[in-house]
Amino acid sequence: MRLTRIITALIIPTAIGVGFAPAPAEASFSISYSSGGDWAYYGHKHRRRYADKRPRYSGYYRNKGYGFPRYARPYAYRNYPYYSTSYRRVYDLPRTAKFVWIDGYKYYTYGGNYYRRSDCGTYYIVVDNPHTYREPPQDEITHYYEDTVYESNQKEFVVHVRGKDGKLVTVRLTKEDDGYVGPQGEFYPEFPKVAQLREMYAD
Repeated sequence: MRLTRIITALIIPTAIGVGFAPAPAEASFSISYSSGGDWAYYGHKHRRRYADKRPRYSGYYRNKGYGFPRYARPYAYRNYPYYSTSYRRVYDLPRTAKFVWIDGYKYYTYGGNYYRRSDCGTYYIVVDNPHTYREPPQDEITHYYEDTVYESNQKEFVVHVRGKDGKLVTVRLTKEDDGYVGPQGEFYPEFPKVAQLREMYAD
């Protein structure tokens, strides 16, 4: 009798699937929050997929959150039900995102949106489109900003700085692991601003 009870106790839980919760019912509209409740993510059953029984939003940027990655648009959209609360940061950008130096600052651009890395370096801040920036075709390596031209092959940066006399002065910077080295061997922990280069080489 005791043996029968033991066998029954072992078999019945397996038969009813103990430990496996049923998949959540699909809703046409759902809301989930990241830790701290800063951002809300709104999804639609036709625009979401499941991985490991947890919803992930495909086609959007990933947000680091507790539990699992969530995906959301970088800007607020008012077309219900795809409305998302406005927020100004994302944690990851696609590998195909381009970058450009503008007046000493590094900007990332993808899909018509522009970003700058935060001071702490853990996320990207959504910024307005720099109105003087012209995004070049993929086969170009020259970037224009006001009267300064940046040419880059990813390891060397040729910066043409216009002096007070109107002439362009070429300044070549070499990318190092921890910064940039100028023509005279000077070291810059960050990409130098145009004003720095102009003062040193063009005035």
